[in-house]
Amino acid sequence: MSNLIITPDLHHNSWDKHRYNIILPSEPSPFGNTTGVITFKHKKLKGNIAFCYCYSKNISIQKSKKYKCTIWAKTNDPNWNILMYTGNNQQTRLGRVITNQIKVPSDNNWVKLTWEFINPSHSRVECISFRFNGNARSTQYVHSLYNPVLTEVVETKTEETKTEETKTEETKTEETKTEETKTEETKTEKLKLRKLNLLQKIYQVPFL
Repeated sequence: MSNLIITPDLHHNSWDKHRYNIILPSEPSPFGNTTGVITFKHKKLKGNIAFCYCYSKNISIQKSKKYKCTIWAKTNDPNWNILMYTGNNQQTRLGRVITNQIKVPSDNNWVKLTWEFINPSHSRVECISFRFNGNARSTQYVHSLYNPVLTEVVETKTEETKTEETKTEETKTEETKTEETKTEETKTEKLKLRKLNLLQKIYQVPFL
């Protein structure tokens, strides 16, 4: 499936990462390239949090649909957590979603983080961002992010579900056939009775 994030390159100027972070030379991605990787230190953590956010339109998602967001992350910080959220600060009542936070291992190896969420039926959000939770010492450590991806989750039917649906459909079909047979038999019996009544009236003879 195609990435629903319009600007997935975190170096794009639609992503604000300079307000809370000092951008460093990019480390190699999990696949060896440096394109699309941002490496940084936090220059401040207001309330022990920092951000890499985009408050302009950078996603296109539908109401009531289920989505999956993934991003690669690495750090040497023993207390670094990431969560994903949708919408800007003016859209908190317009279907903003805030996910659970995920702790990133401090072994300085890339790990792929995943969140799933349902976009609310009243949602009007048009952007996606990331928040970092740490502590006062998190400014000493180096963090990297790479390749945020957003895709729609399409539920696939299991073989068991398909089998149950087939059985249900077959049962309905048999029940329909049985009802149709009973209805036809009832019609036939009624027709016979009408003929007998008619003959009785004509010949005035009782039929046994």
